[in-house]
Amino acid sequence: MRKKNYLKKNTEEILDTKFGNHPLYQSLRSIAYQVNQMSEYFTLSAADLFYHSIFTIDTVQQMLAEKKRNELSRYANDLFFELVSHFTDRIECDKQDHQLAAMLVSCLARHLLFLTNRARYWTFYQNISNSTKKVNSELRLQIENIIEAVLYDNTTQQDELIQWLSAYEKEEDCLSDTLYDLIANQEFQSGKEGPDKQNEITEQLKEFFYNDAQETERYIHDIFNKKDMDVVNVTIKYLQSNKMTLSSGKSALHKILKEHHLYQASNSNFSNRLKNKGF
Repeated sequence: MRKKNYLKKNTEEILDTKFGNHPLYQSLRSIAYQVNQMSEYFTLSAADLFYHSIFTIDTVQQMLAEKKRNELSRYANDLFFELVSHFTDRIECDKQDHQLAAMLVSCLARHLLFLTNRARYWTFYQNISNSTKKVNSELRLQIENIIEAVLYDNTTQQDELIQWLSAYEKEEDCLSDTLYDLIANQEFQSGKEGPDKQNEITEQLKEFFYNDAQETERYIHDIFNKKDMDVVNVTIKYLQSNKMTLSSGKSALHKILKEHHLYQASNSNFSNRLKNKGF
């Protein structure tokens, strides 16, 4: 029986074809294969790991660039728990597999950033280390052993990876944007989204826009193919301009967005982001 993955099979194949020779992707293949042996029903493929690793790296780098050190500390402390919640919402399986996937992404991000620039990411490295150790030290040790064996034992592979990580740190463009657009396009297109589906989404969201179909369609257009944080930012702009209302509840809005792959993270993630902006 093929275990469940985070991304759909055809999306995995696209990422595998496009990034298969990438130094990070090559390292993740071996890690994903070994961790796969530890899970029962749900595991992260190399494509899944590539997506989550890049997204985490970009998030951390953006917070540091904006000098949001307090937010970065909270992000590091909560990362494991946010990931467990996210995987639980998206994949139905035993909680042990959710925790395994969350631990893998957390520990992997920690090591990749440590390889990039130890001094710059030291606080993140320590916060992740402390939070994951408190959760499940035995599982963490198993994951750490696998990651370290792959990332540190092959000198040539490690040099190529460090070279790419160091160069990527200086780039202005975020690879996560490219990945998100590619994944969103593929999964939205493969999910039967024709004119009828678009009308269905509009009908479901219309109550949040005072039953104004045109305004609803404009909102859908503005958030389509956007990262989660951008979806929240667009939502806030509509709320601030009184074009949108949350009278039906944030959870109800999140449920619709999640159902149609317009927002990927958990309900608590969505609600907290809006709450932090006063909504």
